[in-house]
Amino acid sequence: MPESLPRVQCTSQERKDAIDTLDQYLLDLEAKLTPSLEHLEMTEDVIDRLDRNVMTYLRTFTPVLDVYGSYLSGLYTPGSDLDLTLTGNTGNLRPDDVVAMLRYYHYESVRISRPMHEFVAQFIDPVTGIQCDLCLNQRLAIQNSLMIGTYVKMEPRLRPLVYALKRIARHFCIEGTRHHISSYAYTMWLITFLKMQDPPILPQLQPPPPPLLPPPEPILDPSSSSSPPSTRAPPLRVDPATLEKTVEVNGRILDRVIIEGHDCTFDDDWLRYRQTQDTSNPINITNATAATTTTTTNSSLAATTPTPSKTPGELLLTFLEQYGFEHDYVHLDLHTRTATLEPRQLGVYPLGKLPSPRLRILDPFLLDRDLGVGARINGAMRIREAFQQSVNAILAKDLELVFGEDDEE
Repeated sequence: MPESLPRVQCTSQERKDAIDTLDQYLLDLEAKLTPSLEHLEMTEDVIDRLDRNVMTYLRTFTPVLDVYGSYLSGLYTPGSDLDLTLTGNTGNLRPDDVVAMLRYYHYESVRISRPMHEFVAQFIDPVTGIQCDLCLNQRLAIQNSLMIGTYVKMEPRLRPLVYALKRIARHFCIEGTRHHISSYAYTMWLITFLKMQDPPILPQLQPPPPPLLPPPEPILDPSSSSSPPSTRAPPLRVDPATLEKTVEVNGRILDRVIIEGHDCTFDDDWLRYRQTQDTSNPINITNATAATTTTTTNSSLAATTPTPSKTPGELLLTFLEQYGFEHDYVHLDLHTRTATLEPRQLGVYPLGKLPSPRLRILDPFLLDRDLGVGARINGAMRIREAFQQSVNAILAKDLELVFGEDDEE
């Protein structure tokens, strides 16, 4: 693996001072990026207006307008796009019908984008100027957003951490699905990091991974019996017939949720976990009562004896150090469902090539989906180098080198 940048050395007091400076920056950043009540009301107006238009213009299809992404997860900012999807009875709904509806109601700058061959209509609400993305049948994305939102509600430090990591990714140009990873991948990376702390800062909300059906036989080129598959294999799915309809998560019985052949069950009762969070962190913006008398046999729930909380700045610096200087990008994969680092299977590497650095972050619902697929050798090393530079700059208290200029959005 390519060599690391020299790591800045500092005393414990210098490190503490650097973290204090970073904490203040994160506090200011969260205040800046948290949308005002007026902006949230404007966004609700956009949703309500589009819902009425859908119900009227597309009434013969009877679709349902749903929200997902940052607005549903609680990570929405004034600069965020509003992610929307049509679910329900959409089997005969064509993309042209959606575009015609948007243009009929004078939505602005309507254009079509097809990332990964999926239809997305991008447009601007003419009343508020809010940028919107509208797609079809993103039920998995809704479930992803709901789970992230559950974590955001139970742990106030998660929001400033996500804001900060996204700004680092934007400043160092290591975001996006081409050669790098998505905003969703960075968020799941942080959530998994918090679950892996000792003691865990976030609990495990999902049941253990269920058995998956065997992969389908590869489709070979008929001109050559030794040619590689001509089409990409579909994601592995569960067999609902083999699963119990309910499952226990941290002592709570949940109805199993299967979406498109994937087990998407999680415990959304965030108050149950939020009440066990330690409140000694002075940056926490929500009051909660530490559970000092409750006992539990599940290690993922908070400990009965509160320990001093790490500040957001300390957590961010630790995250950047771990994945900038310590993580093995050649041999280890990060599994977000189980919050574990596991040895990489040999079949992951391209045929005929030796093991090489890459970032592999496995999705919590689509268990064989690699959220880091865009960050192969060069992408992974650019991310690692960006984290290394960020660590050194934080310890030098030069935060402009980490996040860019203060007015950068």
